[in-house]
Amino acid sequence: MSLQLTDEQHSMVATVRDFAARECGTREKRLELTNGGTTHHNPETARKLADLGFLGLSIPEEYGGAGGSLFDACLLVEEIAYNQIPVGSFAVTLIVSHMYLNFASEELKKEILAGVVAGGATAVAMSEPGSGSDVASLRCKAEKVDGGYRLNGQKMWISNAHYSDHILLVARTSDTGDKHQGISMISVPTSARGVEIRPIPTMGAEVNDVFFTDCEIGPERLVGIEDQGWAQLIAGLNTERVIVGALALGQ
Repeated sequence: MSLQLTDEQHSMVATVRDFAARECGTREKRLELTNGGTTHHNPETARKLADLGFLGLSIPEEYGGAGGSLFDACLLVEEIAYNQIPVGSFAVTLIVSHMYLNFASEELKKEILAGVVAGGATAVAMSEPGSGSDVASLRCKAEKVDGGYRLNGQKMWISNAHYSDHILLVARTSDTGDKHQGISMISVPTSARGVEIRPIPTMGAEVNDVFFTDCEIGPERLVGIEDQGWAQLIAGLNTERVIVGALALGQ
């Protein structure tokens, strides 16, 4: 099957390549922007891309984006990877953004997506020390208190948490005996009391351990339906496969 880009998409790709040549077109520039190659994400470069309107390509206009398609955003992901633009948090941010788009309240969409459009990063916390490939066996708890949630537990291998303003936490809100039930998604500001982010130095500059200790979050930060987070997560991971494919193609 032949895939033909529109004139607008060709123009967008050309503009991204021009940006890359100007901002990070040499090894010396990339090393400068990545602290000698020790980090994969430069916030200032992300803000410059945001100023050009690129980071909100697939976010609807009512949330500050360009109203384009996921395919448009995947073209951007491919070009970022191919041209080695140091905004390594964008692919994960794009994945998480679409989870918010599909399931979050209007208030959360406005809050989170506005930050993404402006160049901010987001993360998703799924895996734990005892539940890596078997995410449904997670034990991190979101206990209901005073209408909100008290969070306790550890998440592991969380990409870009140290750059993010918010973490989309996948936690257990009830225990029915079926591990795929009783899971919920909660949007947690990284600045909230009880959140600790620790980089994992043996795994490069990208991933982190994240600890939640009696972190209290209001009920308005629930994303989607309580106890139905597993189905929401699977839908998000299907989108992730498309985005990761674009990332791999660019690399």
